[in-house]
Amino acid sequence: MAVDYEFLRNKAVLVTGSTGLIGSCLVHTIMELNAKYDYNTAVFASFRNEKKAQKLFEKYSAHPCFNIVVLDITAPTFVNAVRRFVGFGAPKGLDYIVHSATDAHPKAYAEQPVEVMNANYIGTLALLELAKHYKARMLYLSSSEIYGDSRLSDQFRDGTRRFTETDYAPLDPNNARSSYPESKRAAETLCKSYLAEYGVESIIARPAVVYGATDSKNTRADAEFLRLASRGKDIVLKSDGARVRSYVYVKDCANALLTLLKHGTSGEAYNIADENAEVSMRKFAETCAKVAGVKLLFDYDTSAPQPAYGSLLLDTAKINALGWNAEYGLEMGVGEAIRNFNA
Repeated sequence: MAVDYEFLRNKAVLVTGSTGLIGSCLVHTIMELNAKYDYNTAVFASFRNEKKAQKLFEKYSAHPCFNIVVLDITAPTFVNAVRRFVGFGAPKGLDYIVHSATDAHPKAYAEQPVEVMNANYIGTLALLELAKHYKARMLYLSSSEIYGDSRLSDQFRDGTRRFTETDYAPLDPNNARSSYPESKRAAETLCKSYLAEYGVESIIARPAVVYGATDSKNTRADAEFLRLASRGKDIVLKSDGARVRSYVYVKDCANALLTLLKHGTSGEAYNIADENAEVSMRKFAETCAKVAGVKLLFDYDTSAPQPAYGSLLLDTAKINALGWNAEYGLEMGVGEAIRNFNA
């Protein structure tokens, strides 16, 4: 059962975090469907950085279906401001909300854990209020990090078993680094609570490591490897790169989100990953170097103990049953990401 995009016709979609990697790809995907099939889908792209948004979405600036919403989702005025902007009822209003706004990179966790938690929890609370007001169907982008530390679980310690949507390992709440996964967990519970108490429809997406051409502020290792490769510079690993993760290319992720908007069951969580792209950080770096024709170098003390990071693999049977499968292989996705960096 492949997704039928006809469900978007004459509908209105709010996308938060629309200048981020996933949000911007989703906006582009819907606007391309508008151009190809004349769906007349109104897109409300929400963001904080107007200058960045103007560059990303310049070609839609005059399009009647494209609307910009320059707001901070954690601001107390956010909900009322969106209501004023969007309108209150048919033909105005919102049919779908996709909440992808978050700071999902190590520098943010280290330097701004409070802001990270605010975006994940307070932002989700505001959007659930909007979904309640408009009777909209909401899709919340959670994270595979909510599964916890696989090293602390007897079932997942060896790094070979995939997490299903009902598996969890421990998290240490007394650690500022947990600001990201703990607030993601809390926001998931908030979605479930709004369904139980108010009947607000929401689906939870748990993406793996999503890669693609992203902005310079993203400090994740995969983003840095792609950035260096796109510039023709050698990639330097400062560890053995042994940690294995599930990856997924951003275009596959965007299509998965549309599949969940259409076919996902409210109150349920779904993993998003390419089970053919379960690779170590080293393998990901090697693929970037191979595609770009640069060298992979190592700069670490091989005699020193390496940091112990648990592997995190995702089972995708649940979303596969809805008709979605990843279409980009790792090398194909990396190649397109590198080309898009230079576009």
